[in-house]
Amino acid sequence: MIIQGYRVVNSHLQSAIAAMLFVAAWVMIGYWQSDRDLHASSAPPPEHISTSLAAKNSIVVLTPFGGSIKTKSLLPTPAVNSESKDVVAGAIQAITAIVTAQPVEPARALVMVPTPPVQARQTAESGNGRTLALFVSVQVEGGGRLPISVNGRYPRLRLTKIDTNIPYEMRLNSVFIDVPLNLETRPDEYKVSVEDLPDGYSVKSITYPADEPGVRLVDVKNQNLQISSRAINAAFRSAPRMWGAPDLPITVTLSRISSPAPAGIRVRGSSEGMIVIPRIPILGGNLGSTGGTEVEVLISGKSGTVYGNGEFEFDGVSPGLHSVILISNMGGNGEQHYAAAEVVVRDRDVESVALQPVPFLPKNYRSARALRLPADDLPPPLLSSLTVRVLDESTQQPIDSAYVTISGVGAPTKIYFATSMPVRNVPNVLPGEYDLTAGAYGYQSATHTITVGVGNNPIDLSIARNPK
Repeated sequence: MIIQGYRVVNSHLQSAIAAMLFVAAWVMIGYWQSDRDLHASSAPPPEHISTSLAAKNSIVVLTPFGGSIKTKSLLPTPAVNSESKDVVAGAIQAITAIVTAQPVEPARALVMVPTPPVQARQTAESGNGRTLALFVSVQVEGGGRLPISVNGRYPRLRLTKIDTNIPYEMRLNSVFIDVPLNLETRPDEYKVSVEDLPDGYSVKSITYPADEPGVRLVDVKNQNLQISSRAINAAFRSAPRMWGAPDLPITVTLSRISSPAPAGIRVRGSSEGMIVIPRIPILGGNLGSTGGTEVEVLISGKSGTVYGNGEFEFDGVSPGLHSVILISNMGGNGEQHYAAAEVVVRDRDVESVALQPVPFLPKNYRSARALRLPADDLPPPLLSSLTVRVLDESTQQPIDSAYVTISGVGAPTKIYFATSMPVRNVPNVLPGEYDLTAGAYGYQSATHTITVGVGNNPIDLSIARNPK
């Protein structure tokens, strides 16, 4: 009996010593982990953080889609060491679970990343805070053409915030829309609509995941869209914009409806590489360069319709010789580009108009009018051209080493002359008005306004010598 009692006491003593050692080890690991987190918070952040928020002084714990958010300070508090209390409390709970043989529930996979102060939500609405970019997918039922510019206006998705009545918009040739960032689980509500759709199109549905755990799509065309912290999927630490889930976008589906056929002659064509709509990235992918959203097509100063596949069309075109112009900064780095063609319109529709790049546009391109029709036996004209010379005003002889700057709409183009090149040809010029500035060493520069017509245009520019 004595031996048995000794064994029981010895067993309990060994258990107590083991528990004490376990607590001590846990506390030391906790201090080490806390110190490492403090150092890590001051280290440069990674470029991209998946399933995250961004900031300096606090952390946010995000569960998978639909989970909750908890925040706590990362900065040490001088008066009370809260980290050590958490460590000891955690150790005691674990030991209690071991002694009582109660299983510890495994934690769900969490991601811990820095987040901004909650007050960022208030400043976002005034344009000074952070925003949430929600991906948007727009499609036409049956694979139809998507109108992105119609008579100088842009069809667009609009989210109107219910409590402030402030609208947030996205043109249909983009793939994301910015709204104020909401770091709370209580959702902001938005009324959803599509504005300035052309005749022949209607909105069939607008779907988005419900603001709840899990993934359940709801049609927000006839009910409010709810956006809370659950919509946040990723963030770039150095940027003021957070991102929604690329695989769960706002999905807008348009449908074609019958509409009266437009009267008059129709002109249709396409552009090559001028219309580039970005694609929603795959999970873990990169959105890349999105370019701009400005695009417009005109025929003799009148706007037409541009589609997402690069096609364009005009209705009710009168007979005559027309200049078709496409202006776009979509794709690439967002620089503005121009393409154009000369089109002969007689008494029937014109199809398959092909545009070619031009370096600049005439100053009066928006007020241009159709020119007189060429003879029936002539083929459609190509773009116009210039044949330029710079002459001495007194001798009317070509000047060596002269230059001419051609200015219209777009970047000016400068051409140079030499003894071996007294005449320069400038191709791919649209009819209209331009400013030509000529100059040379020892001469006074002079600017001339010219009107370019159809075909080749010989241009002689005279400049005077500097006074002695």
